[in-house]
Amino acid sequence: MYIQRINRKQNGKVYTSIILTRSYRENGKQKRETLAVLTKWPKHLIAAIEAGLKNKSPADFKEFRYTQGKSFGAVFVMKEICKRLGVNNALSRTAYGKIALLQIMARILNNGSQRAIGNWAKLNAVEELLHMEIPTLDECYENLSILQDRQKHIENKIYKFQHKDDKPINIYLYDVTSSYFEGRKNELSAFGYNRDGKKGKKQIVNGLLCDATGDPISVEVFKGNTNDLQTFSSQLQKVKQRFNIKQVVMIGDKGMIKTAQIDDILNNGFAYITTITKGQIQSLIKKGVFQLDMFEDKIMDIQDTKDRYVIRCNPIRKQEIADNRLQRIATIRQMTVVGAQYLLEHPRARVNTQIVKITDKIKRFKLAKALNVSSDDDRGMVLNVAHDELAGLSQLDGCYAMKTNLDQCITA
Repeated sequence: MYIQRINRKQNGKVYTSIILTRSYRENGKQKRETLAVLTKWPKHLIAAIEAGLKNKSPADFKEFRYTQGKSFGAVFVMKEICKRLGVNNALSRTAYGKIALLQIMARILNNGSQRAIGNWAKLNAVEELLHMEIPTLDECYENLSILQDRQKHIENKIYKFQHKDDKPINIYLYDVTSSYFEGRKNELSAFGYNRDGKKGKKQIVNGLLCDATGDPISVEVFKGNTNDLQTFSSQLQKVKQRFNIKQVVMIGDKGMIKTAQIDDILNNGFAYITTITKGQIQSLIKKGVFQLDMFEDKIMDIQDTKDRYVIRCNPIRKQEIADNRLQRIATIRQMTVVGAQYLLEHPRARVNTQIVKITDKIKRFKLAKALNVSSDDDRGMVLNVAHDELAGLSQLDGCYAMKTNLDQCITA
């Protein structure tokens, strides 16, 4: 590559064109290609390029300056993802739709406050890619209110976009989580069961409905003191009425789908798949629905009147649970030895204090049925193990059971 200067006369004046040129050979002939026209470039930049091509340092290189441009890649990728998911189509090309798209990008790429969106947008190619002016803080908050009012419309459009092949969706997944607040001024926040263990914090409950592939279909926010089971009925109505689905299989864990929810599912003409607790498994074993020796590595399908059960024992998980239980028992034994030694070295220490301490640990380890600690006449500590109860605790290690009203065998 080299800098070429071409002079031409016009109306008695000489005009010079400065061109960045590349020469090459093609079929034995010398050819050249114009890469860029530098005529209107600043002289010091042209000199810097020319010196660089000649492997020299320009005299005025110190005057050469460069600055960091706007970040482009992340915003472009997010725009393409939203386009492919149908988010762009659902939000429309109006001003509110563009601000909403910006807030989605900012939440994922920056994860800051609403106030931080403006500063983040200035460093990214938002204006160029979204063809919009950077919104003010008030405009961002106002946009959230618009999104709330249009939530159902947006969800419906995304749903239709992603499932435009008209194939019926029969499998739906649903679960809930919660988010706690440091502040107290929130319309839906309330004290409830806090999954994060944050005592004294108000929270909201979020219900997420997904299709069989795990792609979100709808999200709903409930008051923080709403029981998980109380959120389920609205999901059934959402699937039946908004998405106009006639045949549905709702899948949830044993904490989400219980007797009342099963009745609700059946009343709507839907099907369900859920897990059952170990207590329910033991009850069914006593009733003779299935036997303990049926729990093997291979899946077994059992029909009991209107209910179908799919059972299995995972040998790897069974061994993990057994090893974990042995570790917990070893910890209790070690605590007993340490407690006895402490009583021996401290004559004024109370025996009952040590017993209460170890007993609390046994309860936390969920071994109260099989272990208890006592003292002898010499202030010694004794760990008592009920081996029959211990065997009973390990009876269903690694055993799982699903319950469904589907007619077909679910072993896929």
